[in-house]
Amino acid sequence: MGNESDPWQTQTGRYIFEALKWASQQCGWPSTCDQNLPKYLKRNIRAQVVGTALGYIIRQRKGEKCEDKDLAYADHYLQTRIMVACHGPVACAITMAVIVPGYEATKKVKEIQGRPEDMKSDDQCSRPVPADLTSIQWGERGAADGLYDWTSDSIDLMKNSVKSTFPQLRRL
Repeated sequence: MGNESDPWQTQTGRYIFEALKWASQQCGWPSTCDQNLPKYLKRNIRAQVVGTALGYIIRQRKGEKCEDKDLAYADHYLQTRIMVACHGPVACAITMAVIVPGYEATKKVKEIQGRPEDMKSDDQCSRPVPADLTSIQWGERGAADGLYDWTSDSIDLMKNSVKSTFPQLRRL
């Protein structure tokens, strides 16, 4: 399974890296070696890469792979990352406080009712993987990384503004 203290060393992390690498290539950008896309990519390009990576993961979830929890976690990570990368800080707060835990709680209720298929999100899999805390953790991690994607342009703009206002700080 990998080193549990470093989530990126798990199968879920490997699926995410594989998807981001593939998506970067498809979008005409250098491959990334981890979840952090190159800093020079602007917000809209980051969102494009993450959205393409999500499509890659969704296409993997067919047949026997419908039961693959690590693919489901990667899907949840990329779903929340793209939501926040496109919609910003308010989406991050809503995603982390309501959407991610609410989705898992609703899945758990449907499992208890014996109707997990009510929660299927696509026509590829007849039902979602069972609800658990790891899914929430990956969803929250995706939201946090999506917030970085959203703010990456703002950070660069702020640095450039500070550099032009205070020339002695050009070393930033």
